[in-house]
Amino acid sequence: MPHKAKLIPPDGIVSEILLPDNDAERLALLQQLVGGLLDVKPLANDLVMVMALPETVEEKNLPANDFATSIAFRARAIYADEDVFGTVVVVHADLV
Repeated sequence: MPHKAKLIPPDGIVSEILLPDNDAERLALLQQLVGGLLDVKPLANDLVMVMALPETVEEKNLPANDFATSIAFRARAIYADEDVFGTVVVVHADLV
């Protein structure tokens, strides 16, 4: 059965997506959505924010994601001087 997740692109328009049940397929889709290898930041209620690793952000010059940055900061997943870049996915921690 597919798993629900929230997709947050840099424009801040949130949409719900379905992730495959198969672990390998889910990982491949998450990597495709964020644009590279995954970095995972803990949020509240067993949720995590999945984003591209900093090396990918620099390599691909991904745009800042202000909405995701505010979510991550409020969850104390990043410091005040840090930013989130590119598209992120918010999903239950068990799925990553």
